[in-house]
Amino acid sequence: MTLIKRCILLLTAAVLAACNSVEITAPDDNSVHAEKPGDFRIVFSGNSAPDDLKIQLNNVDVTDQFVVNKAEAYAYGSDLGATVFGGRNVLWVRAFNKTD
Repeated sequence: MTLIKRCILLLTAAVLAACNSVEITAPDDNSVHAEKPGDFRIVFSGNSAPDDLKIQLNNVDVTDQFVVNKAEAYAYGSDLGATVFGGRNVLWVRAFNKTD
């Protein structure tokens, strides 16, 4: 393997390892609840919480209602009760310049 190919391979591996992601872990996607969910959790990969974190529930910014640490953001369902409605609800998260 040539030196250039090795450098490209190492650079690619470094870039992929540095990628951060965000995943909504609760409530489950496409889940149905008879009552309001007990909690809302968003998990981050990487070493810190994203600087650009924005969380919306049904088009209402609820970012400041979440407790955020370097591994996750969470809020209790009771804290978001005024924003959760009967029927379909949409939780939208923007972090690390990505949307989930």
